[in-house]
Amino acid sequence: MPIMTKRELESYSKAGTIAQEVLSSIKTVFAYNGSKYEHSRYTKHLHKAKQTGIRKGMINGLLIGFFRFILYCIYAVGFYRGAQLVHQHKANIGDIFVIFFTIIIAIFSFGQATTNLQFFGEAIGAMKYLCQILDTSLTSVKSQQQKNDKETITAYDGLKLDQLKGDIEFDNVCFSYPRRSEMNVLSNLSFKIKFGDTVAIIGHNGCGK
Repeated sequence: MPIMTKRELESYSKAGTIAQEVLSSIKTVFAYNGSKYEHSRYTKHLHKAKQTGIRKGMINGLLIGFFRFILYCIYAVGFYRGAQLVHQHKANIGDIFVIFFTIIIAIFSFGQATTNLQFFGEAIGAMKYLCQILDTSLTSVKSQQQKNDKETITAYDGLKLDQLKGDIEFDNVCFSYPRRSEMNVLSNLSFKIKFGDTVAIIGHNGCGK
């Protein structure tokens, strides 16, 4: 159950990220006629979350059905055995009902508690995802600190050139953002800027400037 909850939260998170990116760059999306593509990406992650939710619902339904089955079996066995004891004059009806309903209330309370397992599963799944982010951040910080301890780089280090002149050339450069690795913002981009030229790169947010 926690694994399914984690997958569901990840799918919803990815879908929300896509929606946020599209809304923040809505002009760029429509300018490049990318509404259908973005809609398919968003729908794909929602479909994954839906399938995971259906599986979770089936498991919860089976658990609730199982406990209901046990409850009704206890009803049948309890009434049957109680009727036998009353018929054999080994117990009276009052004692039978006290024992019977004590067991029933205990089992019913336990069955009601199982419905809250879904919330525990969601909490565990969310906590695993959060801990993964925190562990990654702490690991990155520690590795960066260790790297800085071993080698301190300042603005005065490195090779110093007396005179720097040259051209800037891009040759079939591709680029994609980490959160949208399946979509290239720059695809086989090639251009050359000669020394002394002034070039302005303009565009909307997220277009690859």
